[in-house]
Amino acid sequence: MKKSFITAMKQQVEFTQKKISGGVALGTGKRTIEVQNNLLKRASKIASQYLSWESHKDELAQAYMETYSLEELNAISRFFESDIGKLYIEKEVVIRKRLQGMQGRISLAMRPAIEALAESMESELETAIAEDMKLGK
Repeated sequence: MKKSFITAMKQQVEFTQKKISGGVALGTGKRTIEVQNNLLKRASKIASQYLSWESHKDELAQAYMETYSLEELNAISRFFESDIGKLYIEKEVVIRKRLQGMQGRISLAMRPAIEALAESMESELETAIAEDMKLGK
């Protein structure tokens, strides 16, 4: 595969790694900040271990080779080498950050409904299990 295509794949892996290892300060006290920084360093180390480009490049390359023909991979590579392809790589990070924010807002909006569903499921399953036990089934 061409270098620009591999560079684009690598950037996607690195973006995911940064997203997981990044964080938001939860407190402002000296000790809290110290603990948060320590936790972020540990999270970053774990993310680096599991999400590094080196640890996944062969598997990603294999997935692309099994999904696309050589002709298609060459066309994709030419795209990433083009001016518009380079612009895509540059701006895709911005889009992913916005999507990340959207996903966070959606998750927060969904939380009450998911929690209500989980409570309902628990209650309904407990009732069903009790009924089954009474019937000896």
